[in-house]
Amino acid sequence: PIALCFVLFSGPLMDIFRPSDSGAEFVEVRAIGVILLYYVAVYSLLDSFNIVYFGSLKGAGDTFFIMLILGGAGVFCLVLPVLALKHFGLQSVHTLWWVLTVYVMLMAVAARLRFQKGRWRNIRMIEN
Repeated sequence: PIALCFVLFSGPLMDIFRPSDSGAEFVEVRAIGVILLYYVAVYSLLDSFNIVYFGSLKGAGDTFFIMLILGGAGVFCLVLPVLALKHFGLQSVHTLWWVLTVYVMLMAVAARLRFQKGRWRNIRMIEN
């Protein structure tokens, strides 16, 4: 519901922060803020899947997979792309949000696939 509010009411939400003596510069700030709220909406929706799936997998004891996916995704989907963007002079607020959104999306896909495979069903946390 909040992600939907960020998309549907992004303009009015940005207007809350309009200074009383705002001039033309707030028009630019508002335009960028509206786009950033779209990024936040997509990110939060994807991250909610991560919270559910990773929580389920952790509860089932599949913590080694979670460690691998978080570490690998952190390096290959966050650190290396940001370094590449910086090296080529392409970093901006938009490209960084794209990297972050792709990162959270790939983690959601990986967690979903791991959950579907069902390997967590065979993990025994308490030995008989």
